[in-house]
Amino acid sequence: MKKHMQTIANDDKTEDDAIAEDASKKNESILVDSVTEKANGIPSFYQNNSQRGVLTKREIKEKNLILFDNLRDINEDCYSNASYDFRIGEKFAVPKDNGSCIFNMSYQQLSCPHYKLDEPQIQSCRSYNNVVRIPAHSSIIFSTFEQVKLPGNIVGRFDLRIKWALQGLEFQAGTQIEPYYTGRLFGHIKNTTNREILIPFKERLLTVEFTYTSEMADIPIEKNKNEKFNTNTIEGYLSEYSVMEGSLSYLFTKIERAENDFRSKMEDTRDKINEGYAQILEANRFRNTIRMAVFMGVLTIILSVGLTFAVSKYTMEKDDYPFQKVYDLEQTLKALQVQQNKILGLKLELDSLKSVKQERNNEKK
Repeated sequence: MKKHMQTIANDDKTEDDAIAEDASKKNESILVDSVTEKANGIPSFYQNNSQRGVLTKREIKEKNLILFDNLRDINEDCYSNASYDFRIGEKFAVPKDNGSCIFNMSYQQLSCPHYKLDEPQIQSCRSYNNVVRIPAHSSIIFSTFEQVKLPGNIVGRFDLRIKWALQGLEFQAGTQIEPYYTGRLFGHIKNTTNREILIPFKERLLTVEFTYTSEMADIPIEKNKNEKFNTNTIEGYLSEYSVMEGSLSYLFTKIERAENDFRSKMEDTRDKINEGYAQILEANRFRNTIRMAVFMGVLTIILSVGLTFAVSKYTMEKDDYPFQKVYDLEQTLKALQVQQNKILGLKLELDSLKSVKQERNNEKK
């Protein structure tokens, strides 16, 4: 019985001690948190971090998360119940490429020997009737019309509006807007279609939702030493980064160049083949002419000799020698001999042409 009573007493004492110890720890925790918050300069507004979830339209407005260069630029259509639509800004960058890069697998980076990367060309939509132009299979870097300013307990997540995604635009950017970020939003848009896409100036392009963090984030340490870098302009933002041309655009350019080069070489080859074929036809025509002339000459000689012999034999057997016919045959024979001489002359000319052609071929070799 004594042991049982002692055990109950010890249990009661342990429970009381535990309650007292928990209360002490809570007080110490509150005191430490209070001191830490004062040391970090965290406003008392954030000391009770009981806010959770996605910010509503009212909260987005009350906390002034969206900054405008002019109050007249505020557009209520950009506010949704739990998000805000950022509009596309005036200026955009068109990447350019003058070479090709090799991806170095050992260092996991682009290695570009003898490679010149042009700075992206900054353009204004005001030069195109207040329209941002994205050529087919190409891309641009854009900035938003509005700026954003986040406190230490809010992050933003954003993506392309479905309206533009359905038209063939592909959006690439950072995963989220970090706490304490102030400036415009920047992103890379790729046109995956074979037609040019136009986006009007101040058109709603990105949808951003803002979410509370579980606690206050640490104030970031500024590591950027680039004096030109800033998040207010696209020129300042791109001063820190190198921009490559859209891969599809560059690929199609190379394919077009290769196709044009192939066509040029094919045309040259076709011209050379036609020229050689014409020379062969001319040579065959000349050769056939010579052969025909030689054949006709030989046939003429055979006929003339045979006819003369036949006439002489016939007349002598009949003792009737036709002098007029003999004279005519002699004249025919002379004419045939003249033709034979011409044929021989043509043969000599052919041999001369062959020798000249052979000399030219030897010179080419």
